[in-house]
Order: sequence, then C-alpha cells, then structure tokens
Amino acid sequence: MDIEVVNARDGASLKLEFSDGAVADPLFRIVEEYWGERSGTYLLRNGTDIIPPGTRLICGETYYVVPAPWEFR
Repeated sequence: MDIEVVNARDGASLKLEFSDGAVADPLFRIVEEYWGERSGTYLLRNGTDIIPPGTRLICGETYYVVPAPWEFR
C-alpha cells in the first residue's frame, strides 16, 4: 500500500510503500531518520486526527509531520 508523508515545517514529502495492515511505528522511525526529527518534538497527523504508535496505516492517505505544540513554549 502507498502513503504520502508531508513535513509541515518545509513542505517536503515522501511517498512510501508499506505492506497491507502495517502500523505507524516504522513511520515514526523513518521521520526521525529522514528529517532528523527527535522523538517527542513532532506529531503525526492525518487530517485532524493525531496518529499514535500502533495505529494501522490507511492506503492512499497523506500523513503530516507537525511540530508538537509544547515545542513552541
């Protein structure tokens, strides 16, 4: 299944392929490695929904990497 991940900081995006039924956990590692984001400094969203680890990914969806609100203090 294909998904897209967009970094809200700069608009850069990745198109990724996962097996059907994949969960978001590897996606967090990809974000941290590819964009250098540190764990806990960003949220993964799909529209207005925050995606926690363990959530099943949906084919064809776009997921957004957004700065965590507590990082702006």
